[in-house]
Amino acid sequence: MANPYAADTPHWEAALEFYYLDDVASAFQEVEEHGIGEGAELLRWYRVIEAEAITRAKSSTKQIGSWLSIEFVPEQLMGLESEIVTRTLSACNEVAARLGWEHSVQTHLAGSVPTSGVRV
Repeated sequence: MANPYAADTPHWEAALEFYYLDDVASAFQEVEEHGIGEGAELLRWYRVIEAEAITRAKSSTKQIGSWLSIEFVPEQLMGLESEIVTRTLSACNEVAARLGWEHSVQTHLAGSVPTSGVRV
């Protein structure tokens, strides 16, 4: 956590609360306006929030079941959206069957594909 005596501490506390509530746009707005913490001690958190906010801004969400949605960056899927949706749903159903789980809880999957060093 930020230095309790630093002027930016309330902003960082607010940003991390937004982040934990999955409001990455508000979290990023908070840290972007107020820097990276005294002595750059929160640089890692700044970069995590920044990356998630950028990815979220580029992403789309598709509802693939009454209980399941998937978030993805369309240009990263290389035309494999239906394959990813099919495999995701299949994997979720297989795990649920193994555990005797009924799909009753709203579930949101999100991910991003690295854009460098990827072998196809």
